[in-house]
Amino acid sequence: MIEPSQAVVTTPRRPKAVDVAEARAEAARLGCRYVERRSQGWEKLVETTGARAVLAVAHGDRALWLPGMTVPWRFHGGMAVLRIRRMIAGVEPDPFLAACDVRAGDRFLDCTGGACADALVAAHAVGEGGHVEVIEASALLHAVTGHGARHVRFGEAPIDAALSRMHVTLGDHLEVLRSLPDRSYDVVYFDPMFRETTTAAPGFDVVRALADPRPLAAEALAEARRVARRRVVLQDRKTGGELERLGLPELPVMSRYAQVRFGGLVFA
Repeated sequence: MIEPSQAVVTTPRRPKAVDVAEARAEAARLGCRYVERRSQGWEKLVETTGARAVLAVAHGDRALWLPGMTVPWRFHGGMAVLRIRRMIAGVEPDPFLAACDVRAGDRFLDCTGGACADALVAAHAVGEGGHVEVIEASALLHAVTGHGARHVRFGEAPIDAALSRMHVTLGDHLEVLRSLPDRSYDVVYFDPMFRETTTAAPGFDVVRALADPRPLAAEALAEARRVARRRVVLQDRKTGGELERLGLPELPVMSRYAQVRFGGLVFA
């Protein structure tokens, strides 16, 4: 997990005054060094600063770059956008939504935000009367996804409406769960970083490098059980062993050929 102290904040190559002001403010908020771009490429910035990550800030945009990447990573919705389109078209049910039994009007808590793909799908499913809260432990990831949820829009009304129902909070999920009242969310969801390397969408290497690598703690699961009204759900690799470690029964929503599975506790 790359910490903010190991990263630098900069601007586009030809920044406007507003870009510089936002970059400086973001660097101060994160506790990162601010570095003037001076038309430097990503590799040169890393070479001259020794940083392990670069966050480029512009007015209305945030991009993360790690050494070895060809293009920076931005909040783009990814597969969530395609999944929502398929839901609207009625092509097929989404196994994640089936596992979580997401309903219109739900309050949904995603404790391991990452790229926020599942959270965005949930935000579409809960509808106008619902709300999705996302917890992200990485300050650098949160700088991109939190900004994206507030400011990025795709020009597709259902997806943009879903984004408006999604709020991304920076914090440790155990601490946040401890602070919440009993039965304050309908569903509490965990998708911890898999210990095994998986084939993933382009850019997921950024999420893997920045995300909290710790396995889900039994105490966090106990707090989630207290907070949830209807379900606590965990996503696991098919051979990950996390469901068994935590004593969670598997939910029968995936085909036997799928590489992931869901397990959880059902209360109502």
